[in-house]
Amino acid sequence: MVEPESIGAVERPPTDSIRPAAVPARPRVGGRRRRCLALAGVFPASLVLCELAVRVLGLGPAPRPEVFGTVVRPISDPVLRFITVPSSERVVVYPPFGDDPGRRVVQRLNRQGFRGPTVALPKAAQVLRIVCVGDSHTFGEGVEDRETWPLLLGGLLRENADRPIEVVNAGVQGYDTAQEARWIEHFVLPLEPDIVLLQFFINDANNPGARRARATQAATPWWLKLAHPRQEGAVHWLRHHSRLADALLEAAFRRNYFDHWGEGNAHFLVDDDLAWREWCQAMERIDRMLREAKVPLAVVLYPFMHAPGGEFASHDVHRRVAEHLATVGIACLDAEPAFSGRDPVALRVHPGDMHAGAEANGIFAAAVADWIEGWPPFAAGAFTTGASPSPAPTSHPPASSRPADRRPR
Repeated sequence: MVEPESIGAVERPPTDSIRPAAVPARPRVGGRRRRCLALAGVFPASLVLCELAVRVLGLGPAPRPEVFGTVVRPISDPVLRFITVPSSERVVVYPPFGDDPGRRVVQRLNRQGFRGPTVALPKAAQVLRIVCVGDSHTFGEGVEDRETWPLLLGGLLRENADRPIEVVNAGVQGYDTAQEARWIEHFVLPLEPDIVLLQFFINDANNPGARRARATQAATPWWLKLAHPRQEGAVHWLRHHSRLADALLEAAFRRNYFDHWGEGNAHFLVDDDLAWREWCQAMERIDRMLREAKVPLAVVLYPFMHAPGGEFASHDVHRRVAEHLATVGIACLDAEPAFSGRDPVALRVHPGDMHAGAEANGIFAAAVADWIEGWPPFAAGAFTTGASPSPAPTSHPPASSRPADRRPR
């Protein structure tokens, strides 16, 4: 028999198995906000710490030199555009940086408008006068008078000379080959040179027309323009107020600008390029002018002190220039082999300046001296009163045949 209480009864689960459904915990709004604020504060705090570290440790890019005075003035001539100022002075101050103690360089022009000693006019018959023409590498940006390659060259040539030798530094900062052609005509030939050495640098086809042509072929990336030290506006303000930002932007600029600049100047290597045509025309004018004056011409190629991947950035440009000069019968020396195995960055005038320094000028002068000492003008009796100098050679010996220990004293 079934008990009455069990009729229709429903079996109940054990009471201890009944639990209320778990309710998710509501997030604590205040805790999330604090975490977000903490994370948001990490980034600016890190920037502040990095800024302090840069300032305390003296990190950052090499400071750029300060320049006081000028040795040039503008003129109305559309080709020259500016010329030197006789008896003028320019001071360049390189601040200390890293292992470089910094220095103060005084650049003085003589009363004839050139660096170095004045020369007598008319020239004495027994004197062999070599006039060096070129840009800031010949002028000697960042080095003293005694450290320019023309002055060092003169010292080397006089070591074994049996007659007086004068080497004139007629370099002008910023000149391209078209300007140098006009400069030779109006200011160099009156010096009565026996030989003209024309120094070439990678940007010497840098006349206004060529600059416009290259601008379309090697447009500067926007980020490189943004990092440029002369950038104005917000970037200039940021660089001025933050050493960290200045260091990062400068590092990005220097790491990439020299590569880009070298590539841009290499665009004139093709025959149909405006820059190449104008450079060839300028060289033709110089060659014709000096042939008419019975003055030998030789071109010396100064390498760009930048070697990404181990090869100088000027290598291809120099090879193209040397090939062309050989076809037209102009003597040419590519001095790059003389710098083999050397760190080009260490040879610069200063970490904040791309120009070649005194040691590089010594290497260059030694290479030029070794090259031209075999010319007929240096043979006994080659220069006599009223005699025209023999032409310069149109080829040069390989670098390996030059004495390795020839260096200016």
